[in-house]
Amino acid sequence: MNLNQKQRIIGIAVLVILILLLVPLLFTGSAKVIKKSELNTDIPNPPSKPVIKKIKQQNQAKAWVIQLGTFADKDNANNLIKKLQGKGFNAYSKQQKSANKYIYQVFVGPETDYNKTKAWLKNLQDSFKLKGLIIRYKI
Repeated sequence: MNLNQKQRIIGIAVLVILILLLVPLLFTGSAKVIKKSELNTDIPNPPSKPVIKKIKQQNQAKAWVIQLGTFADKDNANNLIKKLQGKGFNAYSKQQKSANKYIYQVFVGPETDYNKTKAWLKNLQDSFKLKGLIIRYKI
């Protein structure tokens, strides 16, 4: 038997098996027909008065941070953070995308007391010779 004959026999066998499996499914009607009466269409009546829940805004504490610098090089930002943390400041950076490259902003804080933040800024300007900017802390 050559290869073509073997392939034809295998193909015919597969078709026969598929027919034997699929034909009974077509004629048994195993799919259940759902009647309209079986559908549950009970829709509750809308409330007589509109229900409006008043949400009280919680007084969110305002917090402030000091932005000390913006760096194109991550290592420079990390070096400043290490120096600030060495002096006891809570320093961190945020990565921002700007003009197809990343920049790294260095912050100190957050602090809820604005006057304390101003004192930190003066201390930072004296210690590191950096002019910072006090801005509202964003979560």
